[in-house]
Amino acid sequence: MDIKCFVLEESDKYRVSLRRFTFGGGCANTARMGHAAIAVLHAEVSVSDLIGADDGVMTAGDLYPHSMPGWPTECSSCGHKFKDSEEWQYSPQKLYVRRGCDDPPQPLSDFPAGAMWRSPWLEDLEFPGGVQSPYVGLDGQSWTVRTPGGDWLIDGRANNCGSPTDTSHKCWCRHGEAPDFTVDKIGATCSAGAGSIVCGNYHGFLRNGFLTDC
Repeated sequence: MDIKCFVLEESDKYRVSLRRFTFGGGCANTARMGHAAIAVLHAEVSVSDLIGADDGVMTAGDLYPHSMPGWPTECSSCGHKFKDSEEWQYSPQKLYVRRGCDDPPQPLSDFPAGAMWRSPWLEDLEFPGGVQSPYVGLDGQSWTVRTPGGDWLIDGRANNCGSPTDTSHKCWCRHGEAPDFTVDKIGATCSAGAGSIVCGNYHGFLRNGFLTDC
């Protein structure tokens, strides 16, 4: 089944959650290492309302008073009662909107397969000796698309890259404008694959803005 892709754009809003967790202790009801629970403190706020925001940059950590209401008190999976000595995290999430839609902003995790977004923080990475970032396309942009098997960094490196020491090639060659990208092996590329996507349990192609199963 083909999935039409759509572009997400950053809004100027954040969702703020309070998270309690442990690094160990083995939650009996999940495969994760520790206990965890999260509760939404503010569904939608501006960066000026965030704790620890410096020049518009969000900060996460133990920043919110433990005595304030809203903190989870027990593991959401097994009911473990959190101790004061266990982890506390104030956690802002950037909210996104679909380009051209009036839907309310949402965190990235809420969007379905087909969502596509640009990652400026990957474009701005600097490497010693002026080496080109391996996470951008020839246009200097870095794009990710959500597949049914997980999120795929289109402009990243393949696990089986055929030219790992060559920083000038692209394992996948991205053509066109978002969201109507086609990704293939036409261009300066390596021997890895034939332009298909393997992401989790998904195997397919990105052609003319559609995720297409192999």
